[in-house]
Amino acid sequence: MDTKQTLQITFLSLLLIFVSLQSCAPVAVKHPYYPPFTDQEIADILLALKDQETAVHSFFSSGRMTFQGDDSEFEASVLIVGTRNPLKIKIEITHFWGRPLFHIIIKEDRIHILSFPEKRYYVGNIGESVTSNLLPVRLDTNQLWAVGRGFPTLCKYNRVVSSSVDQISLLNGTGAPVQIIDFYPENNLPLQTLLSEQGLQVSFSNFENDNNIQFAQETLLFDQKTEAVLKINIKQMVFNKAIDASIFDLTIPSGFKIYRTGPLLDTQ
Repeated sequence: MDTKQTLQITFLSLLLIFVSLQSCAPVAVKHPYYPPFTDQEIADILLALKDQETAVHSFFSSGRMTFQGDDSEFEASVLIVGTRNPLKIKIEITHFWGRPLFHIIIKEDRIHILSFPEKRYYVGNIGESVTSNLLPVRLDTNQLWAVGRGFPTLCKYNRVVSSSVDQISLLNGTGAPVQIIDFYPENNLPLQTLLSEQGLQVSFSNFENDNNIQFAQETLLFDQKTEAVLKINIKQMVFNKAIDASIFDLTIPSGFKIYRTGPLLDTQ
């Protein structure tokens, strides 16, 4: 073997060793960086959320509700009716075979609950301890509207920032978050909203578009304080139809005890 052939073989051997060593070396993978929303994107998102809010002045929804709490767990049919001005909401929760469980009326800041299993009528201001032990869900009027309508409403805020990808935070005057909203990256529809002061998380999925009105067919509420879980699956939704005011009337059945903020009263 001549010197030229020897050099060629040596070079090829060294090349093979180099390639094999490189193949064993760890490969650094660079993950793509997704920045938070820009100021313009935040403005566009807020405008879209407010447009959805003003697009609906009344709704009628029906479907299935699942509730899980410490002392109760049930599935039932649910019917929700709401009007924006004045703000009124009616919720009827019924066994699948037709037996009523709860009738709930919200008029502005007052809440009325007929609990048929307990034979009790609860009445008081939103946020007070007047809710049934069988349905311990803490929501203010606007958030009850959001759950029934299938789309979040904005809390009162002083400014908005975006510190994480696909997320905005609504801050109060001291800079503390009052509401954090995450969005689906493909369309900027709301994925979930965290109500920091109330300790409530509401998730939205399976969106439908009804004449440019977006609504989630599935809404899931998690109460971080009570660990109660409420899920609503909407089967039918109707927007902006006239609703008779009498639908928000509530008749207390004979024999129901009345629980209000303050002393217990008995209807008998």
